[in-house]
Amino acid sequence: MNSQPEPTMYSCVQDPSDIESNRSEDAEIKINESNRIFTTERCQNRYVVLFALVAIGTGVCAAFISLGVQSVSNDLELRFQKKASVLVRAIQATWKDYELAGSWIHETCRSKNNVESEGEKFDICSRKDFGELYEYIVAGGLKFQSIAYVPNVTDHYREVLEAQAASYYSEFYPDMFYFGFIGLEPDPSSESGFAFRGRSQQPFYFPTHLIEPVVGNEY
Repeated sequence: MNSQPEPTMYSCVQDPSDIESNRSEDAEIKINESNRIFTTERCQNRYVVLFALVAIGTGVCAAFISLGVQSVSNDLELRFQKKASVLVRAIQATWKDYELAGSWIHETCRSKNNVESEGEKFDICSRKDFGELYEYIVAGGLKFQSIAYVPNVTDHYREVLEAQAASYYSEFYPDMFYFGFIGLEPDPSSESGFAFRGRSQQPFYFPTHLIEPVVGNEY
């Protein structure tokens, strides 16, 4: 009777050293995984903190810039208001000086009866008085191109006033031609329909009868 070989038996018992090695590997894997998760969380936290710092810094910078711009704007507005106030006061004071000079000229030129026609006297100052008045105003420091007196002259006095003016200009300003009372008159040949020439006979006129200085203001 032939004998059968006994089957080989394998033991399922694992070596204790292998078990310990496996446990060490598992623990190391868990530690590494834990470290990786912790590192990832730390990086994420760093990004969050960095973003928060950038946002806060941007906000603070924007606030400071806004305050600076507002401060500069307020400062410019305050300076403008001060300069405007000074300028307005200067203009008002200068305007009063010109008003005073105008009133002075008007009062002086009407205070004397220097023109007579057929026994009637016309209130107007002499050219000598007007020249002295001009010198007084210049001495006061007022800046202007010229002063003039434009009276309301009726046709009754026109001939006398034109004769006096012609005599004065021919004596003291011989190079200047005196046209008499001049103004706009109808002229069909002109584009505007009017021309600047000697006035036609009218009930009254407003001539620039007195003017100083004469040189530079001839017209």
